[in-house]
Amino acid sequence: MLSTFLLLGCGSEVERTTGIVSGSAEWSGTWPATGTMMVVMFVTPPWHPDFQPGPPAAALLLTEPETGTLGFSFDKPEVSFGTYGTLLISWMDPENPDASTRDHPVSVYGTTLGALDQATAITLSKEDPDEEGLVLPAFVLYETAGEMRSHYHSVQP
Repeated sequence: MLSTFLLLGCGSEVERTTGIVSGSAEWSGTWPATGTMMVVMFVTPPWHPDFQPGPPAAALLLTEPETGTLGFSFDKPEVSFGTYGTLLISWMDPENPDASTRDHPVSVYGTTLGALDQATAITLSKEDPDEEGLVLPAFVLYETAGEMRSHYHSVQP
């Protein structure tokens, strides 16, 4: 009986249920003096009519990189398997207390800010657990909150 237990316990691997999402985007300009820069993933994009305000499926706070390339990786923790309607880089307006309008996308995976409905979805699964090396469109940042607001608008369904 002990040998059966050992045989069953040996060699069995835990099946993955999460994956890694990583990528980069070129940026220029001046890192905002106020507000928070983030990379976020949503199941339902914030501009979609079915979007319900709330926390994103995954989020990373960003700090100003030393170069003009901003890299990111959702690897600690990884992202649960599933389909995510959008991956974006966003500036969070520090002067706006309304959670539904304080995020201002600056770059969206697979599309431009003028065509948000064409964002590329990301699907992580047992067969394809990771999406690495994604490249988001280049963007320009501005030092003041006023400049960021004038160049990047919040999205509402």
